Amino acid sequence: MIYLEDNEIIGFSIYPNPVNDILRFRALDAIEDIRIYNLLGQEVIRAQPQQLQTQVDMTDLPTGMYVVKVQVGEQLGSYRVVKQ
Repeated sequence: MIYLEDNEIIGFSIYPNPVNDILRFRALDAIEDIRIYNLLGQEVIRAQPQQLQTQVDMTDLPTGMYVVKVQVGEQLGSYRVVKQ
């Protein structure tokens, strides 16, 4: 069983949730690192955009729950995302 406590980044948004294909990110500072994990803990997507806004294509991932870990500056956030 995976237990995840959401640690949210101030001024950061991730949308839409649930997602069908493109997951979008927006922050006040540059988004340094994005890692998406399935519920088995396997990393399925990694990106280092170094931008205030970016997106990740989740089209090829199976339907289900994912954990998105994001680093913006010194802040780390964990978010639950549902892929439809």
